[in-house]
Amino acid sequence: MHIHGHDFQVLAEGQGQWDGSSITNPSNPQRRDTQMLRAAGANATNPTYIVLQYGQDNPGIWPFHCHIAWHLSAGMGIMLLERPADLAADVKIPAAIEDSCTLFQQWQTSNPTTDVDDGLRRMALTCSLAGRWSSMKNMGTSSIIIIIAGTLGTSTGTIGAASTV
Repeated sequence: MHIHGHDFQVLAEGQGQWDGSSITNPSNPQRRDTQMLRAAGANATNPTYIVLQYGQDNPGIWPFHCHIAWHLSAGMGIMLLERPADLAADVKIPAAIEDSCTLFQQWQTSNPTTDVDDGLRRMALTCSLAGRWSSMKNMGTSSIIIIIAGTLGTSTGTIGAASTV
């Protein structure tokens, strides 16, 4: 798993269900930009997980995804919106772009197009870790925890959870 725009700290990884509190090395977590998620197979009988944390110090919309192309097509990718207020204050859409969008929408009303699968299917995220990690090294209150768990090939499995702390 890889996130753009950041390095992250690996808090935990393993087979089975994460217990919600075990941290591998809380005084000095491993710092990475890519972390392997172990194979779990095609069912949820032996799931795997990784627990990652990163500081939210880089406003933007950042891809978080698997580097294996067919995994991304199967849904192992999300976009993380970081500090939207800062982003909105700094980003101005040029009038030419806004005009293009308006013109396309007008054209599309009489020329309907077909949406194509871009490989980035929307995944539901659940927030369940609020307030648990304020003591993590050098992260303070502007960090985010991402839990990646579940199995590929299942439409009902949870692929991730995120919580701002």
